[in-house]
Amino acid sequence: VPKVDIFETEKAYELHLAVPGATKEDFKIDLNDNQLTVSGERKFSKEKKENNLYVVETQYGNFSRAFSLPENVDASKITAAYTNGILEISIPKDEKKTLKSSIKVN
Repeated sequence: VPKVDIFETEKAYELHLAVPGATKEDFKIDLNDNQLTVSGERKFSKEKKENNLYVVETQYGNFSRAFSLPENVDASKITAAYTNGILEISIPKDEKKTLKSSIKVN
């Protein structure tokens, strides 16, 4: 399971998943009923024969993370980029939908 940092700005939510050693083709990102699922596989590459491998602490294999999104996102504008081992997913807020409201007491 990759580690994730979640940020909220005025205009978007940002997810940063740490997946070193993967390629952008290793990821699958799905959105279903306001649930964003990031899955993929980090493949183990065999070490060179002249090197002795003593410890492997990094994780390999299949992974999946799911995130429940709030109602105020614009799902049609979600973008993703993979740079330097970090998968960055930007989820813009829909300014027409608001999660805050004030109720006047009579």
